[in-house]
Amino acid sequence: MKVYAILTFLACAGCVFQSTIAAQNPGCLDPIITGPCMAYFPSFGYNQDTHSCESFIYGGCLGNANRFETMEACRNSCEDPGCLDPIITGPCMAYFPSFGYNQDTQSCESFIYGGCLGNANRFETMEACRNSCEDPGCLDPIITGPCMAYFPSFGYNQDTHSCESFIYGGCWGNGNRFETMEACRTSCEDSACLDPIITGPCMAYFPSFGYNQDTQSCERFIYGGCQGNGNRFETMEACRTSCED
Repeated sequence: MKVYAILTFLACAGCVFQSTIAAQNPGCLDPIITGPCMAYFPSFGYNQDTHSCESFIYGGCLGNANRFETMEACRNSCEDPGCLDPIITGPCMAYFPSFGYNQDTQSCESFIYGGCLGNANRFETMEACRNSCEDPGCLDPIITGPCMAYFPSFGYNQDTHSCESFIYGGCWGNGNRFETMEACRTSCEDSACLDPIITGPCMAYFPSFGYNQDTQSCERFIYGGCQGNGNRFETMEACRTSCED
């Protein structure tokens, strides 16, 4: 009976969360649709699975209301302001690795959610937490845009875990654009280094490198292939360049 009551509570909590978003903008509950046409409109939509906004390319026709011109517009319309809530583990004894935004450090951190009486400041992945609560630009793709102006810029590449230079054309860009390499690195590269080194539960064998905050140095580890994070580099050099002084 107690288990049923807890499950009922959690289900109702989810209903309230969804209703809050729907009240703000019913389009947030629509799926993200690129459409069948072949135009190229960088856009942003709300992903209900991750509870966060993400970028996508809209083809120009047969879309829906879950489409915004900027990440800020999407977040203002759809995301729950859970980032301002305290991180709550809850009184129950289940074990759900989760992530929440810490206002004191102004960054996302991991915590264990007990399974009941939590709040909206709880995300399944570090990426989802950062997408919702931290400076979002680092997680957006690097977009040069279709215009033909010439603005030397810098953006964060998630594949290499490092900032790189690119030429911005002057329109249809996003938050992953900085005027200097230093500004990009300060905003984006340090964040991954603060994540714990996670091998993940899967059994693949990917020799990798991550930054250990206790020793303040990069070290080798084996990544299992799933449920990792940004603190994972293909080479020791890449790890040191991003994380060590």
